[in-house]
Amino acid sequence: MTAATIPLRVGNTQLQVPIIHCVETTEAVVHSVNAKLAAIEEASDRIDSHRFALQAAVHFASELAQLRLSMEEDDRALIHTLDQLAGSIEHLVASLDDLCERI
Repeated sequence: MTAATIPLRVGNTQLQVPIIHCVETTEAVVHSVNAKLAAIEEASDRIDSHRFALQAAVHFASELAQLRLSMEEDDRALIHTLDQLAGSIEHLVASLDDLCERI
């Protein structure tokens, strides 16, 4: 099955961009790419398209790696919290069992 696409301008090129979650998210991603491309263009006196593409690729790959690391840290913190919660629930259940046995 082919992913749905929408026509959007990336840099100075009209592309068929795969829809990411929804049209609004896709447009926001393309806006972010265009903003980064503009920043790279402003930082250079001349345009070296190969270097330009590499800088943009490294920027977005780095951002993706940072997001993945952050998500992994969040996942570890959530697992730790859930383990603590499970321990508390086990303790509560054991206390209730003891109370029920006394009644």
